[in-house]
Amino acid sequence: MNPHFLRIADLTVAFSTRDPSLHIGPQGAAKRFAVAESTHPDVTVDVSWMEATDPIGIEEAQLRFDSGGIWKLYEQQNEFLFVFSSPRFIGGGVYKLALFDKDFCRGQVRLVKSCYPPGESIYPLEYPLDELLMLNLLGRGRGVELHACGIVDGAGQGFLFCGQSGAGKSTTAGLWQKDVPGAEVLSDDRIVIRKESGTYFMYGTPWHGDAQLSQAKRAPLSRVFVLKQGRQNGIQTLSAATAAAELFARSFPAFHDSSALDFTVQFLSEMSDQKPCELLTFVRDSSAVEFVRRSVA
Repeated sequence: MNPHFLRIADLTVAFSTRDPSLHIGPQGAAKRFAVAESTHPDVTVDVSWMEATDPIGIEEAQLRFDSGGIWKLYEQQNEFLFVFSSPRFIGGGVYKLALFDKDFCRGQVRLVKSCYPPGESIYPLEYPLDELLMLNLLGRGRGVELHACGIVDGAGQGFLFCGQSGAGKSTTAGLWQKDVPGAEVLSDDRIVIRKESGTYFMYGTPWHGDAQLSQAKRAPLSRVFVLKQGRQNGIQTLSAATAAAELFARSFPAFHDSSALDFTVQFLSEMSDQKPCELLTFVRDSSAVEFVRRSVA
């Protein structure tokens, strides 16, 4: 079976197949998060082929979430079924199914054979499935994913720069890489936050932004900033309530799961109480880096 293992934010996914005609493995940025083995993976996924004419199995299922894009989520008998379809295929057909138990501990991925080139290696958890799986794991009391750039300075301090698309996360990542010796970018677009023994850690993820920067590393979280572009550099401390709201607006909760939503809100509220959050108005040049470094000195 030769299973493959991915470890993202200290959560491990194992995926394998029993079909010798099916060649699978991580691709792209996911390769950076591959590990040799794991004795106790958090999720085990079996991968197999299916035919385009095979039943999907949603007749009795309840639609829980429609992304408006390539995937929909259904629930039936405490199991969750992701259905992936694309206009690239005839009739906008289904090209992949992913079925998970209620705890997202075990799953099956079924690939429509006619939708994949013969003999080529396939990453069965191809985005957005790998991120969807991680979001559901995090929402079960493990942590939160944020739309953010995570930077570790040369002294090991972890700075989180949160922002929506276009806020300047990739620009910020590039400036710190250029101007700060020893600085590392964990991701320029998606960061996972988890709490361990009272300490908040930020983790890199494979889901990078325009700068395509990501690393399978973590660092203790030192400061939290919400990005806002402006004509001059400035910092404004946010109240805990305002900070929690700003962070939630930049989070990726499992919207179909009310308990996961509750956990996300509670996690960010507690984090905002314990980690001051600041609004960073910044100019898109090296002066912003120097301004932040002076403010945290």
